[in-house]
Amino acid sequence: MRAEKALDKIGVKILEIIQNNARISYSGLGCMIGLSPPAAAARVRQLEEQGHIREYRACVAGEKLGLPYSAFISVSPNAGHRGYIDDIAQRTPEIIEEHHLTSMGEDGCDGIIMKVMFSSMSHLESIIDKIAAHGETSTSIILSSSVSNRALGVRVPDEV
Repeated sequence: MRAEKALDKIGVKILEIIQNNARISYSGLGCMIGLSPPAAAARVRQLEEQGHIREYRACVAGEKLGLPYSAFISVSPNAGHRGYIDDIAQRTPEIIEEHHLTSMGEDGCDGIIMKVMFSSMSHLESIIDKIAAHGETSTSIILSSSVSNRALGVRVPDEV
């Protein structure tokens, strides 16, 4: 692994562009930032190696896959049950995010919040039932989202 080079203005611009279009060609990227395609490819590889780019993903339309609804499930885990909830989240494909929140509880975890996709109220209820055996749940159904999957604003470190 190479020594980490500080993020510069070109690196920031590459991150901005790739966040909005991860499928852009190196030729297209190079044109936008003033580099040749091989130089653009080398800069992207460098950003990957340095950990600035962790992965590339497709944003899939849940409604096209029969999962038109989403919700947040908050969980206050029973003592000693956080691991069970983590296992459920790993094994349940409809749970697309799981986050441990600031601690104060007996298990070192005050709460967990999960984002789930579901097809119907009975489907949501079945997901909640899996979790409820291990803690107290509260569910909020998402009606609409005004900001979703926003690209992260990136700055050169000296400008922070």
